[in-house]
Amino acid sequence: MKDEILFIDDEECVRQVAARMLEKDDFHVTTLESGDHAVETMAKHPPTIVFLDIKMPGKSGLDVLKEIKAAAPGVPVVMVSGHMNSNYALEASRAGACDYILKPVDWRYLRNIAHMYAMLGKGVVLEPPTSIVSKS
Repeated sequence: MKDEILFIDDEECVRQVAARMLEKDDFHVTTLESGDHAVETMAKHPPTIVFLDIKMPGKSGLDVLKEIKAAAPGVPVVMVSGHMNSNYALEASRAGACDYILKPVDWRYLRNIAHMYAMLGKGVVLEPPTSIVSKS
């Protein structure tokens, strides 16, 4: 069974590239252009991870994040933004976001994050690379 990813962004090109990249890695990707139906979509297709744009017309990504966390507190949410704003990042972190990715998106990083949370969702314990583990 494929891991489910929910990708919410008002930019169609970002949604399309994300879906193509992640589907190549054998994820099932559902995209939404706004967060208005995020919780309902999650109920139908429970995601392994959610990627969520912060600034969208209508409901903000921060408001959607709060709704997602109220409905499904265990689902990791990664915020995606075209603006590095420490206030947004701090507020997102306080509301339960697990990471913050800047646009233009580093697709390799996004794919790595998706794989990491897919493995964690399956109970795989991730060990730090041995090259950075201190030897005492």
